[in-house]
Amino acid sequence: MPLERDEGEYAYIAQLLMHGEPLYLNAYTMKLPAIYFVYAAFMSLFGQSPYGIHMGLVLITAVTIILVFLLTKRLLGAYAGVIAGTAFALLTLGKYALAFNIEHLIILLVLAGSLILLYAIDRGGGFLLSGLIFGLAFIAKQHAVFFILFGVFYIFWTHIMVRPIRMLAALKRIGLFFTGAALPFIFVCFYIYATGAFNAFRFWVFEYAAKYCSFMTLSDGIKSFLYVADKIVGSSPIVWIISGVGLIAGVWSRLDRDKIVFITGFSIFSFLAVTPGLYFRHHYFILIFPVVAIFAGIAARYTGQFLSTKGIFLPTRNIILAAMLILFFSLSIFQQKRFLFQLNPVEACRDIYNRSPFAESVEISRYIEANSGKEARVLVLGSEPQIYFYLHRPAPVKYIYMYPLLESTPYALNMQKKFIEEAESSKSEYVICVNIDTSWFNGYVSPNLAKPLFDWVNAYPRKYYDVVGVADIISRNESIYCWGDKAKEYKLKSDKYIVIFKRKIS
Repeated sequence: MPLERDEGEYAYIAQLLMHGEPLYLNAYTMKLPAIYFVYAAFMSLFGQSPYGIHMGLVLITAVTIILVFLLTKRLLGAYAGVIAGTAFALLTLGKYALAFNIEHLIILLVLAGSLILLYAIDRGGGFLLSGLIFGLAFIAKQHAVFFILFGVFYIFWTHIMVRPIRMLAALKRIGLFFTGAALPFIFVCFYIYATGAFNAFRFWVFEYAAKYCSFMTLSDGIKSFLYVADKIVGSSPIVWIISGVGLIAGVWSRLDRDKIVFITGFSIFSFLAVTPGLYFRHHYFILIFPVVAIFAGIAARYTGQFLSTKGIFLPTRNIILAAMLILFFSLSIFQQKRFLFQLNPVEACRDIYNRSPFAESVEISRYIEANSGKEARVLVLGSEPQIYFYLHRPAPVKYIYMYPLLESTPYALNMQKKFIEEAESSKSEYVICVNIDTSWFNGYVSPNLAKPLFDWVNAYPRKYYDVVGVADIISRNESIYCWGDKAKEYKLKSDKYIVIFKRKIS
């Protein structure tokens, strides 16, 4: 599928990184750096294309499925592990989880760290390594701090439940775990400082991110949660139903106390990791997919116990459980058959993102690539960094998203001023103007803040540029493209469109 907006950001900044450009100086972002290195690694292996990026996602998901199986097997047994791994695989096939987002990386690391943590508690060694892996999850995204807190909680609980309480040993192991968790971030700080980007890093990743997390009110957050949760559950309802059975069954399925505490704690901290800022975007829910999968495993364990109490012998019980697994898998795939098997990649992209310009970005990039030299600069007025990635050209501006320029912060007007200065001084050969609300608005916007920027956007391209292309997004299923002289005469048919300008010959 074409890249969506966040994938475009990660791919573009990773592309800059591959060309030796320092992070946070030439493209502003609130994200911690791990995802850019991971993208760069996969693009080095598989190519700088959506295919190369999504092959990386396939590999990460495959490894994560195995980790879900191993963790659930350790907690609940082998059959429960198989069901949990299957459930997780089916959840990641849901259409709202198919973009390669940071959450996929976090979950892989958290599951690996959790397995090592359980091993460390049993064997008395490995706390530093477990913390290190949880720390790698943190340098992917700030939300992962909740998983580090979960690790601390579980280490502490396992020690206070032993008599006599070994408080000194508990503090020592927590210290080792915390040290491991801190090391990746300390290394990142030294690395960023060495590149000369520490001030920009500090501002965007912490100061601005803190402001960004303060926009959403509690009532709006609850509405957002219910709206997005309905979509996530609706894309794989059978998995969620079985998980719900496991949640109820878990109360009386005779689990050991330490396993109950681990699963309960992991569930609570996983949910907390979804909540910062109360935005509840679709891909945030990937952070609770392992929990949902584990509860599906509990449902399988309970089913096996129930059949055993009815006097069903092991061979017959295994046949019944295998048949249930096949039915569970088949029904969930069948429920998504149209999306998975009938839509082509562009149609699938539009089915997820409605009229967002992700498929159109590919066509626009092809046109510009075919009609300009490799050194020609292209300015995107909108939040579509995937276009810069497709063109393999650095943006003439550092603001690859428009959102910070419009959000209600003390920085917005100054950012607009800097953006306009960068845009005008670049004298780009092409300007791509995106007239789609999701490309501009991502938070709380003040009309007084928006007016100066929009006045400039409406005036600047038409003063110095001619229209050479239009992508008119008519509906979820149709876009009209018009190029060259025909674009000048084209009458727009929708309220969502992209206009491509070329600089006038002076």
